[in-house]
Amino acid sequence: MAYNDQQLRTMMTSFYMMQDMRIRTNNRIAGMMFTERAIERGDLDAYGNVVMHKEERDDEAHAKMILNMIEYQEKLKNEWEEAGKHPTRNSIIKILQTRKGPISNIAVWSLVEDLIHYMDREKWYMGLVQAEVKQHPVFQQFLSKVPYCGTMMSAVILSSFDIRKARHMSGFWKYAGLDAVIDPTTGKGVGRSRTKVLMEETTYIDANGNEATRKSIGFNPRLQTKLLGVLAPLFIKYNTVYRKFYDDAKHRYTERAKVMGEDVTPMQISRRAIRFMMKVFVQDLWVKWREIEGYPVEPSYYEVYLAGRPHGRGYMPGVTDEDGNYLGKKYDPNSNENETKNITARHLLQMRIMTDEEAELFTGVSADELLRDNYQDIDDIYNRAGEHKKRPKI
Repeated sequence: MAYNDQQLRTMMTSFYMMQDMRIRTNNRIAGMMFTERAIERGDLDAYGNVVMHKEERDDEAHAKMILNMIEYQEKLKNEWEEAGKHPTRNSIIKILQTRKGPISNIAVWSLVEDLIHYMDREKWYMGLVQAEVKQHPVFQQFLSKVPYCGTMMSAVILSSFDIRKARHMSGFWKYAGLDAVIDPTTGKGVGRSRTKVLMEETTYIDANGNEATRKSIGFNPRLQTKLLGVLAPLFIKYNTVYRKFYDDAKHRYTERAKVMGEDVTPMQISRRAIRFMMKVFVQDLWVKWREIEGYPVEPSYYEVYLAGRPHGRGYMPGVTDEDGNYLGKKYDPNSNENETKNITARHLLQMRIMTDEEAELFTGVSADELLRDNYQDIDDIYNRAGEHKKRPKI
């Protein structure tokens, strides 16, 4: 029986709702208190707007102020409970007016109560999500084996993707915002983002039941942020099994920029490499998830054209063994594409993109034999790339 993802999605939706309300209430409390203090100081501009001090914009000072309010409220409630008192709204107002403390009025008092409630509910739903995601077969067989991909990150991933709708791994890439799109203003490929020019036409059913079109960003921004902004830095910082893909891709993009004379910054190259690394991770997820659900798994680009092994492919949690043995397409001596494969492998070897082992796995011929008949120096390859770039477009 297949696992029902709907329960996990419902829990994650509730968790995000409580988290959003907690953040909104937190910010509302801070805004009220900073405004009150600014008015007392007389820090108003010519239009009557509040002028905040620099230290009041500091996140640490903000958190400390909220914490003091929570502790103060809990202290008063404990005192009333020990004295057997049950103060009403009017009595609380009088106490706040006569007793000096971090909470000065009933409005802030009520917001602090709401904040405590939302914090408790957020923790409650977090516990439910963590318990539920551990029952998911994809977490048990794959995500739990991925370093630094914890239960909450796994819950975000599993509740966002729908394996039943993604027949191809590229569907996962696009939904997570990891694919590249053509910028109509420059004609160049760029990473998917919320930029207005990159929005695409999508169809939907309106309130009247009619099919309509609208502009859409075409991906899940929350999922993209979690993958590229949270999980990817952990993969790189702690040298996980996916770090090698980042290093190799970064080296390739750097060398290609030099050869083709591209005007790119180190940050742009790093972001491209991060996207490549996370595409490999999402590909592994898609493959394992399809296998668990019993759906057919179509071969990837690497399986079809690179003998089943992308550059530097090693251990994939839940997909290969510890030695990196990967079941992909191997050399077929009866194939008519052998010569094309040899030429491709020779060029990749000369560009230092493919290793000797990968070339032999790809073609069935050793790297020495590939380079013996028609060897060209790396500098010659660079010159050819430069000449090709200068050719006029036809």
